[in-house]
Amino acid sequence: MKRMLMLGAALMAAMPAAAAPFTLVTAAEADANAQAERNGAEDKSFFPRKADPLAPRIEVVEPATTAALTNPFDVVVRFVPQGGAQLDPKSLKVRYGTLRFDVTERLLGGATWNGNEISASGAEAPRGEHKFYVQIADTMRRVSEMKLTVIVR
Repeated sequence: MKRMLMLGAALMAAMPAAAAPFTLVTAAEADANAQAERNGAEDKSFFPRKADPLAPRIEVVEPATTAALTNPFDVVVRFVPQGGAQLDPKSLKVRYGTLRFDVTERLLGGATWNGNEISASGAEAPRGEHKFYVQIADTMRRVSEMKLTVIVR
């Protein structure tokens, strides 16, 4: 019996703990962004210039952008460097909404890097539609950006 308890304790210690939920977007940020949009703020790209075709590709693995989400949700984004360059993980920027609130540190606080992929479990945002702008560069300073729109129910 004692052996079984010790084995059970060892197995539980070896299992990864569930990620604690973290706030990706606050209610105040969502409200301020919605107010700005109601007042006519424009939703423009970070860079009005044409994207470099050799800049890293940004692929959203999760969440599926076609399905409504519930809190907490997972975020998995893959970055694919091109043209012989390496990814520059320190260049990652994630901004929220038309007002471009910087939520990079919040995402990184709940995330892990695995190669050229970043994963975060337990992200939370208020109900509604949310636009995130993901930006990354490579070692040749070529920058990519993409907009990810999610709906939280």
